[in-house]
Amino acid sequence: MKHIILQITAILAAATIGGCAAGGLIASPSAHEQKTDAEFELRQYRQERVLVLVDQPAWAATSYNLRQSITASLHDDITSKTRLSERNLIEYGRLVEIRDAYGQGFWDLEPAEVGHILGADLVLAVSIIEYDMESLADIEYYEGSISASAKIVDVETGYNLWPGSDNGKIVRVGFEAEAGHRVEQRLSEAVSHCIVRYLYDCPGPEFRHPDELSGTGWDSW
Repeated sequence: MKHIILQITAILAAATIGGCAAGGLIASPSAHEQKTDAEFELRQYRQERVLVLVDQPAWAATSYNLRQSITASLHDDITSKTRLSERNLIEYGRLVEIRDAYGQGFWDLEPAEVGHILGADLVLAVSIIEYDMESLADIEYYEGSISASAKIVDVETGYNLWPGSDNGKIVRVGFEAEAGHRVEQRLSEAVSHCIVRYLYDCPGPEFRHPDELSGTGWDSW
């Protein structure tokens, strides 16, 4: 009898240990479920109005409206990933009207001042630092790259809410070959992804973008 009781006890102990191990496996998040925590949780500002303000310097002039393309990509990513509503975002058309009305004087305004004029509470200010696009010899393909800085500014105070540096968050994207009509759109989508990923809890496998130029070797471009 004592022998039978010992056997039953051993079986129950093994089952308990096995169950705990299995439970641990079930509870452990998969690669897709693992998140990179947001540096700035934009969805917490669901009651605020946000202006996306992209600065395209004169030297970065192209036949393509890069400023509008990056703005559109940012609007799409913000609404789909941070869950802010389109109603939270200042329409690009209103920004164009103000820019046209102020003329050259528009570029003397600080992001917070532009946000104040348009009734925004926050400004996502993006500045193009470097831009390059070159055709590949004898084929209708191009290589392109962009470096940009991004920051979120509180309109009321003019202070940077994200990141801590006045220089903003620097992102660099680029690729070696793309059809001519797709170059700027692909760059815009990559820049947008590399900015918005910091504004929500981004799934681990989605954090890096295939066109991102960072880490070892990016500066060899």
